[in-house]
Amino acid sequence: MLCPRCSSKLNDHLTCESHHSFQLHNGVPALVTPEFKQRLDVFTDNLVKYRQQEENRKIKESLFDELPFTRDVPQAYLWNAKQLDLEFIEQFTADKKGLRILEVGAWNGWLSNRLSKSGHQVWAIDYLNDEYDGLGAHKHYTNQEWRPLQVDLNDLSLFKDEKFDLIIVNRCSIFFTNPFSTFDFLKTLLCDQGSLLITGLQIVKNWKREKERIETMKKVFFANHGFEMFMFPIKGYFNTDNLKELRVSGFRIVHFPHNWKNWVKRNLLPNSHFNCLAIYSSKP
Repeated sequence: MLCPRCSSKLNDHLTCESHHSFQLHNGVPALVTPEFKQRLDVFTDNLVKYRQQEENRKIKESLFDELPFTRDVPQAYLWNAKQLDLEFIEQFTADKKGLRILEVGAWNGWLSNRLSKSGHQVWAIDYLNDEYDGLGAHKHYTNQEWRPLQVDLNDLSLFKDEKFDLIIVNRCSIFFTNPFSTFDFLKTLLCDQGSLLITGLQIVKNWKREKERIETMKKVFFANHGFEMFMFPIKGYFNTDNLKELRVSGFRIVHFPHNWKNWVKRNLLPNSHFNCLAIYSSKP
């Protein structure tokens, strides 16, 4: 990979040809610029304090290996969708062995752990490295073969010389400052016949109402907690125009999960949202 400060190559000791050096934080290589780190430290300090106010937020260390299937976790119902994601991804990769995979927005690494255990080479990237709510959770897994890296998800240029068979954007698309620019860059990192998979897309039909809802939520959050809800300025949703844009840019849309509730939301409820995946495949 390349140095995030000057784009020269990094060696195994996380030092580049210009002598920029990077350290481990929570056991995770922190490949970020000083400017980004300063901003990130302020945000994560506030976030940790906020999260500590929530009861039972932490997943028990002994349960990480079981994710996403254990029920003894906070807000267990939220893991139902992740179980379906894993089922889809396992089917998608069923006839493939030893893939080079980049997981973008890996959070606590549950998916990277599963894919690594299936025999793939996996790099997990995110900007949070908390030991429960970020990549620092890597140390809680029995399997240590996947590689966590703390990076700026809005600037992935340090990967520009890398190639991957599969890139998964894991339920984090709405948190990019410019999602489609990120998607376009990720396409350049694909091997011949490689795939870019975007999970957890929620398509909003009434975008004006959703925009108002998000703005209200941000104002209330700041008034209650004294810091911004999101680290970067974001729109926070995908609408039907964005869905068309995905199709125009070469993505295949898979309405997922395949159930009657999602069908009703997609076809009959004008103010609702519906769920889908997006898949882009590079040409040989």
